[in-house]
Amino acid sequence: MTTIVLESLSIVLESWEQRDIPESGFKNLMAISNVDSTVVWTADLPTQSYDCYIGVRVVDGILLAKSSNSYVCAIDISSGAILNKRIVW
Repeated sequence: MTTIVLESLSIVLESWEQRDIPESGFKNLMAISNVDSTVVWTADLPTQSYDCYIGVRVVDGILLAKSSNSYVCAIDISSGAILNKRIVW
């Protein structure tokens, strides 16, 4: 598990290793409130075929998340919405 602690949220990437990823994907990226520990959002996946997130980092206030299907997504930290996605090889 990877956790990035921000001012009001913690971004949590659940481990995807040693899991059977379902055909519909494994939504393993979420934000947890630092105030009351509730789930604020769970990020959608860039594709719907055996996908999950495998890495995250914050750059200039944007959450960048890499998926197992070779996408890098810019994700809005406050809502979890995918702002942009690009396939990388």
